[in-house]
Amino acid sequence: MNTNEITNLIKSIQIKENEIQLMKQLATAKGFIQYYFSHLKSSATKEDAFSKVNELYLQYFGETRFSNYLEFKQTLKVIYSM
Repeated sequence: MNTNEITNLIKSIQIKENEIQLMKQLATAKGFIQYYFSHLKSSATKEDAFSKVNELYLQYFGETRFSNYLEFKQTLKVIYSM
């Protein structure tokens, strides 16, 4: 293996490690919600932020975490009313 191949392999491993960490975060309701809140400022609307995070969850896990934004909002209300 030459230096370029090793460098590319290291970069690929780092990318995969970042993806694994994100998957671990999204796998929990708390982590999903935290990731949603981190995307609010960069999204046009709350629904847009939710859609981006829910689509990312779909990409990683093959299903959506919430069926729609209303279900997500209800979950937020339950969690934050405790």
